[in-house]
Amino acid sequence: MKSYLADYPAVVEFETASDLAAALADRSQIARLREAAWNARGNCDATRHGPKLARFLERLL
Repeated sequence: MKSYLADYPAVVEFETASDLAAALADRSQIARLREAAWNARGNCDATRHGPKLARFLERLL
């Protein structure tokens, strides 16, 4: 798994297109991943990361 996805709860890992197709065909697992992504959405929004991004951009200017 890519390190930047380590804390993201809804990752479908695959090596081949057929692996991906099989993973996506598991509708109950996809439903669980969708729910996990929805529940984790607060970790990825501008409200949480905006101030840190603004400070970084201010240092660049």
